[in-house]
Amino acid sequence: MTCVTDEWGEVPAVVAPGVSAHAFPLGWVAKRLAGGGRFVDVGLWFERLVEVCAENAAAARRR
Repeated sequence: MTCVTDEWGEVPAVVAPGVSAHAFPLGWVAKRLAGGGRFVDVGLWFERLVEVCAENAAAARRR
């Protein structure tokens, strides 16, 4: 986990090594909760988070 900074501030992010891919899991959690969603099974949600990060990293361009 690292922080990504832009003109709107700094946010924690998961950064894939060697590619231009970032994941913002705290943002995903916040959006889900704000939309009335719940986390019935945090383990399954986390597994899916890892899958999505891997898919995005595989599709990202090399740095």
